[in-house]
Amino acid sequence: MTFIVPRTARDLHRRYGDEDVCRAALIELRWGDGFQCPVCGADASGQIATRNLLACRSCQRQFSPTSGTLLHGSRLPLSDWFTAAWALTTTPGLNSITLARQLGINQKSAWSALGRLRSAMGGSLAAQLSGVVEADEAFFGRREHQNTVDVLAEAREHGRVRMGVVAGQTMVILTPFIAARVEPGATIRTDGWKGYNGLKAAGFSHQRIVHRPGWAERGERSTPYADEAISAAKRWLLATYNKPPIASNLDAYLTEFCFRREYREPGAAFEALLRALVTPR
Repeated sequence: MTFIVPRTARDLHRRYGDEDVCRAALIELRWGDGFQCPVCGADASGQIATRNLLACRSCQRQFSPTSGTLLHGSRLPLSDWFTAAWALTTTPGLNSITLARQLGINQKSAWSALGRLRSAMGGSLAAQLSGVVEADEAFFGRREHQNTVDVLAEAREHGRVRMGVVAGQTMVILTPFIAARVEPGATIRTDGWKGYNGLKAAGFSHQRIVHRPGWAERGERSTPYADEAISAAKRWLLATYNKPPIASNLDAYLTEFCFRREYREPGAAFEALLRALVTPR
């Protein structure tokens, strides 16, 4: 079958309310570009139509689209995963209480499902940032337990963003964080903070813009795109959860924010999320 992005919630349930149809759609998302056996690496397969499985013609092993993925071992029906992915990508802020009501499950199960979905979002953000990338740090969380977050934003309109909780603002922490998320040779734009002194040695072009006295009054900013992303993330967190998230959950929420920024169109976000759910781990 050809995977079709639904246009509405009614369209979603009409197209993907059946388990066999959902399984076939996931097969298309996972192996649409060609099958490769996870066991022997062979690229020849046959489909067992009655079970919506693929069988390797070399080693004869059979595989479901969820084998070795975030959906492996899930007790939720596939149609519920489609509904959850649709709800998360079409709702500005979806919490476990709301998802539990929509799926008719308990909140603990809904919380677990959201955890897998946010993990999949992280997998879909594996591509490194490029061009000119701004880097800045910010503090998130409750006043008595604030967390340091490093923020990377491509310096262009609708540029991609990466955020993550870091253990500090030193060079030995910030340099590897950036190197893992930005293409080698890119230009990193920062303020004058010394924690970014290791960027040139790491293979980046470093553009440092140091604040001059009175910069705030003049409205000058070294990293305007990163600053805007920080403000937007804080507003989104507050609007969604009504209070700063606890430290153990902050990274997952920041991943969701970055995913939403990158996949602004709900249909594209829905497809990207499902594809990430069935990408082998």
